[in-house]
Amino acid sequence: MPLTIVVGTTLTSLTGLNKDVTLSIYSMGNEAKTTSEKLTDEYLKKSGEYTVLILAQENALWLREYLSSKKITTLQEMLNDSVVQNIGKHRWFGKEYVWIAGVYGDGDWRLLVHPLGDEVRGKHIIKDLHWDEKYPEVVPILQNSALGGTATLSCGYYTWGEVYGKPAKKYLCNVPVNYEVIDEKTGKRIPLSVGTGAYLDGYFKEITKSEEMPGATVAEEIGSKVDVAAPAASFRRFLRRYTTLEFSQLSAWSLPLPLQD
Repeated sequence: MPLTIVVGTTLTSLTGLNKDVTLSIYSMGNEAKTTSEKLTDEYLKKSGEYTVLILAQENALWLREYLSSKKITTLQEMLNDSVVQNIGKHRWFGKEYVWIAGVYGDGDWRLLVHPLGDEVRGKHIIKDLHWDEKYPEVVPILQNSALGGTATLSCGYYTWGEVYGKPAKKYLCNVPVNYEVIDEKTGKRIPLSVGTGAYLDGYFKEITKSEEMPGATVAEEIGSKVDVAAPAASFRRFLRRYTTLEFSQLSAWSLPLPLQD
Protein backbone atom coordinates (compact mmCIF):
# COMPACT_ATOMS: atom_id res chain seq x y z
CA MET A 1 0.00 0.00 0.00
CA PRO A 2 1.44 3.40 -0.91
CA LEU A 3 2.78 5.41 2.00
CA THR A 4 0.86 8.50 0.91
CA ILE A 5 -2.46 6.72 1.51
CA VAL A 6 -1.39 5.18 4.82
CA VAL A 7 -0.16 8.48 6.16
CA GLY A 8 -3.46 10.12 5.35
CA THR A 9 -5.57 7.47 7.07
CA THR A 10 -3.18 6.88 9.95
CA LEU A 11 -2.88 10.55 10.89
CA THR A 12 -6.63 10.65 11.38
CA SER A 13 -6.65 7.57 13.60
CA LEU A 14 -3.70 8.83 15.64
CA THR A 15 -5.14 12.25 16.44
CA GLY A 16 -5.99 11.13 19.97
CA LEU A 17 -2.55 9.59 20.47
CA ASN A 18 -0.75 12.70 19.27
CA LYS A 19 -2.89 14.87 21.52
CA ASP A 20 -2.11 12.65 24.49
CA VAL A 21 1.61 12.86 23.80
CA THR A 22 1.52 16.62 23.33
CA LEU A 23 -0.62 17.21 26.41
CA SER A 24 1.68 14.97 28.44
CA ILE A 25 4.74 16.98 27.41
CA TYR A 26 3.00 20.28 28.10
CA SER A 27 1.89 18.97 31.49
CA MET A 28 5.39 17.89 32.43
CA GLY A 29 6.79 21.13 31.08
CA ASN A 30 4.40 23.28 33.07
CA GLU A 31 5.19 21.26 36.18
CA ALA A 32 8.89 21.84 35.54
CA LYS A 33 8.26 25.56 35.08
CA THR A 34 6.40 25.83 38.38
CA THR A 35 9.03 23.81 40.22
CA SER A 36 11.87 25.82 38.70
CA GLU A 37 10.23 29.10 39.71
CA LYS A 38 10.00 27.98 43.32
CA LEU A 39 13.47 26.46 43.44
CA THR A 40 15.09 29.42 41.69
CA ASP A 41 13.35 31.92 43.95
CA GLU A 42 14.53 30.01 46.99
CA TYR A 43 18.05 29.83 45.62
CA LEU A 44 18.12 33.56 44.83
CA LYS A 45 16.71 34.37 48.25
CA LYS A 46 19.40 32.33 49.99
CA SER A 47 22.06 33.86 47.73
CA GLY A 48 20.89 37.35 48.65
CA GLU A 49 20.88 36.55 52.36
CA TYR A 50 24.37 35.09 52.10
CA THR A 51 25.62 38.17 50.23
CA VAL A 52 24.36 40.48 52.98
CA LEU A 53 25.96 38.35 55.71
CA ILE A 54 29.32 38.13 53.92
CA LEU A 55 29.42 41.89 53.30
CA ALA A 56 28.69 42.57 56.97
CA GLN A 57 31.38 40.10 58.07
CA GLU A 58 33.99 41.54 55.73
CA ASN A 59 33.30 45.09 56.91
CA ALA A 60 33.42 44.01 60.56
CA LEU A 61 36.81 42.39 59.98
CA TRP A 62 38.10 45.46 58.16
CA LEU A 63 36.88 47.81 60.92
CA ARG A 64 38.52 45.77 63.68
CA GLU A 65 41.85 45.72 61.87
CA TYR A 66 41.62 49.42 61.00
CA LEU A 67 40.76 50.62 64.53
CA SER A 68 43.48 48.41 65.95
CA SER A 69 46.10 49.69 63.51
CA LYS A 70 45.13 53.31 64.25
CA LYS A 71 45.06 52.60 68.00
CA ILE A 72 41.62 54.18 68.29
CA THR A 73 40.25 53.61 71.80
CA THR A 74 37.41 56.12 72.26
CA LEU A 75 34.08 56.64 70.58
CA GLN A 76 34.86 60.24 69.69
CA GLU A 77 38.14 59.27 68.08
CA MET A 78 36.30 56.78 65.91
CA LEU A 79 33.57 59.25 64.97
CA ASN A 80 36.16 61.90 64.07
CA ASP A 81 38.03 59.55 61.75
CA SER A 82 37.25 60.43 58.13
CA VAL A 83 37.85 56.89 56.87
CA VAL A 84 35.35 55.48 59.36
CA GLN A 85 32.81 58.14 58.45
CA ASN A 86 33.13 57.21 54.77
CA ILE A 87 31.74 53.77 55.62
CA GLY A 88 28.31 55.33 56.13
CA LYS A 89 28.59 57.16 52.79
CA HIS A 90 29.63 54.19 50.71
CA ARG A 91 26.98 52.46 48.60
CA TRP A 92 27.19 48.88 47.40
CA PHE A 93 25.08 47.67 44.50
CA GLY A 94 24.05 51.23 43.82
CA LYS A 95 22.01 52.08 46.92
CA GLU A 96 22.66 49.72 49.83
CA TYR A 97 24.91 50.89 52.66
CA VAL A 98 26.90 49.77 55.69
CA TRP A 99 26.49 51.03 59.25
CA ILE A 100 28.39 50.84 62.53
CA ALA A 101 26.54 50.43 65.81
CA GLY A 102 27.34 50.20 69.50
CA VAL A 103 25.89 48.12 72.32
CA TYR A 104 24.90 50.19 75.37
CA GLY A 105 23.26 47.43 77.37
CA ASP A 106 21.17 44.27 77.09
CA GLY A 107 19.11 44.75 73.94
CA ASP A 108 20.25 48.37 73.70
CA TRP A 109 21.67 48.63 70.17
CA ARG A 110 22.39 52.13 68.81
CA LEU A 111 23.58 53.43 65.48
CA LEU A 112 26.88 55.34 65.50
CA VAL A 113 27.80 55.67 61.82
CA HIS A 114 24.92 55.75 59.34
CA PRO A 115 23.87 57.78 56.26
CA LEU A 116 21.21 59.52 58.42
CA GLY A 117 24.00 60.93 60.61
CA ASP A 118 23.02 62.93 63.70
CA GLU A 119 19.37 62.04 63.14
CA VAL A 120 20.02 58.57 64.52
CA ARG A 121 23.52 58.62 66.05
CA GLY A 122 23.64 57.26 69.59
CA LYS A 123 19.86 57.30 69.99
CA HIS A 124 17.78 54.57 71.63
CA ILE A 125 15.73 52.81 68.95
CA ILE A 126 12.55 52.86 71.06
CA LYS A 127 12.81 55.75 73.53
CA ASP A 128 14.27 58.21 71.03
CA LEU A 129 13.57 56.93 67.53
CA HIS A 130 10.24 55.16 68.26
CA TRP A 131 11.01 52.43 65.77
CA ASP A 132 8.72 50.10 67.68
CA GLU A 133 5.90 52.17 66.15
CA LYS A 134 7.45 53.00 62.78
CA TYR A 135 9.30 49.77 62.02
CA PRO A 136 8.11 47.13 64.52
CA GLU A 137 9.60 44.22 62.54
CA VAL A 138 13.16 45.54 62.78
CA VAL A 139 13.24 46.15 66.55
CA PRO A 140 13.60 42.48 67.65
CA ILE A 141 16.40 41.96 65.10
CA LEU A 142 18.32 44.95 66.47
CA GLN A 143 17.68 43.98 70.08
CA ASN A 144 19.01 40.51 69.31
CA SER A 145 22.18 42.21 68.09
CA ALA A 146 22.88 43.28 71.68
CA LEU A 147 21.98 40.26 73.80
CA GLY A 148 23.46 40.34 77.27
CA GLY A 149 25.06 43.70 76.59
CA THR A 150 27.48 42.25 74.04
CA ALA A 151 27.54 42.49 70.24
CA THR A 152 25.87 39.40 68.81
CA LEU A 153 25.15 38.12 65.33
CA SER A 154 21.58 38.80 64.25
CA CYS A 155 19.88 38.65 60.85
CA GLY A 156 16.29 39.00 59.70
CA TYR A 157 13.64 40.50 57.45
CA TYR A 158 11.74 43.71 58.00
CA THR A 159 9.68 46.20 55.97
CA TRP A 160 11.45 49.43 55.14
CA GLY A 161 10.65 51.80 52.28
CA GLU A 162 9.38 50.73 48.89
CA VAL A 163 10.44 48.71 45.88
CA TYR A 164 8.30 48.79 42.71
CA GLY A 165 6.04 51.39 44.35
CA LYS A 166 4.99 49.32 47.35
CA PRO A 167 6.38 48.44 50.81
CA ALA A 168 9.16 45.90 50.45
CA LYS A 169 11.01 43.45 52.64
CA LYS A 170 14.62 44.18 53.44
CA TYR A 171 17.13 41.75 54.88
CA LEU A 172 19.83 42.83 57.36
CA CYS A 173 22.68 41.29 59.26
CA ASN A 174 24.55 42.76 62.24
CA VAL A 175 27.95 41.19 62.92
CA PRO A 176 30.16 41.64 66.03
CA VAL A 177 33.40 43.54 65.39
CA ASN A 178 35.04 42.07 68.52
CA TYR A 179 36.33 45.50 69.39
CA GLU A 180 35.29 48.00 72.06
CA VAL A 181 35.62 51.77 72.34
CA ILE A 182 35.10 53.96 75.41
CA ASP A 183 32.22 56.41 75.40
CA GLU A 184 33.78 59.49 77.03
CA LYS A 185 30.39 60.79 78.17
CA THR A 186 29.46 57.69 80.15
CA GLY A 187 32.82 56.00 80.68
CA LYS A 188 31.29 52.76 79.36
CA ARG A 189 33.10 50.36 77.11
CA ILE A 190 30.96 50.01 73.99
CA PRO A 191 31.13 46.77 71.97
CA LEU A 192 30.84 47.52 68.26
CA SER A 193 28.91 45.80 65.51
CA VAL A 194 28.76 46.33 61.76
CA GLY A 195 25.70 45.69 59.65
CA THR A 196 24.26 46.02 56.20
CA GLY A 197 20.97 45.24 54.51
CA ALA A 198 19.41 44.93 51.08
CA TYR A 199 16.04 45.00 49.40
CA LEU A 200 16.32 41.53 47.95
CA ASP A 201 13.75 42.35 45.26
CA GLY A 202 15.84 45.35 44.28
CA TYR A 203 18.99 43.26 44.34
CA PHE A 204 17.41 40.69 42.03
CA LYS A 205 16.04 43.36 39.69
CA GLU A 206 19.48 43.72 38.14
CA ILE A 207 19.94 40.00 37.46
CA THR A 208 16.40 38.88 36.58
CA LYS A 209 13.53 40.19 34.50
CA SER A 210 10.65 39.30 36.80
CA GLU A 211 9.85 41.81 39.53
CA GLU A 212 7.44 39.59 41.42
CA MET A 213 9.14 36.22 40.97
CA PRO A 214 12.76 36.15 39.78
CA GLY A 215 12.52 32.44 39.07
CA ALA A 216 10.03 33.16 36.28
CA THR A 217 12.96 34.12 34.08
CA VAL A 218 14.28 30.57 34.23
CA ALA A 219 10.77 29.16 33.79
CA GLU A 220 10.32 31.19 30.60
CA GLU A 221 13.34 29.40 29.15
CA ILE A 222 11.83 26.03 30.03
CA GLY A 223 8.50 27.11 28.52
CA SER A 224 10.09 28.07 25.22
CA LYS A 225 11.75 24.65 25.00
CA VAL A 226 8.49 22.86 25.84
CA ASP A 227 6.64 24.74 23.09
CA VAL A 228 9.14 23.33 20.59
CA ALA A 229 9.52 19.89 22.15
CA ALA A 230 5.83 18.92 22.36
CA PRO A 231 4.93 18.89 18.64
CA ALA A 232 8.37 17.58 17.69
CA ALA A 233 8.13 14.66 20.12
CA SER A 234 4.64 13.83 18.90
CA PHE A 235 5.85 13.79 15.31
CA ARG A 236 8.89 11.65 16.12
CA ARG A 237 6.69 9.17 17.99
CA PHE A 238 4.53 8.81 14.89
CA LEU A 239 7.59 8.13 12.72
CA ARG A 240 9.02 5.53 15.11
CA ARG A 241 5.69 3.75 15.38
CA TYR A 242 4.76 3.54 11.72
CA THR A 243 7.86 3.93 9.53
CA THR A 244 11.62 3.59 9.47
CA LEU A 245 11.99 6.85 7.54
CA GLU A 246 14.80 9.21 8.49
CA PHE A 247 14.20 12.95 8.41
CA SER A 248 16.50 13.15 5.37
CA GLN A 249 14.00 11.02 3.45
CA LEU A 250 10.92 13.13 4.11
CA SER A 251 11.13 14.66 0.65
CA ALA A 252 10.34 11.19 -0.74
CA TRP A 253 6.96 10.96 1.02
CA SER A 254 5.12 11.47 -2.23
CA LEU A 255 6.62 8.21 -3.58
CA PRO A 256 4.83 4.89 -3.02
CA LEU A 257 7.32 3.52 -0.44
CA PRO A 258 6.26 0.39 1.47
CA LEU A 259 5.70 0.63 5.23
CA GLN A 260 7.91 -1.39 7.54
CA ASP A 261 6.69 -3.37 10.57
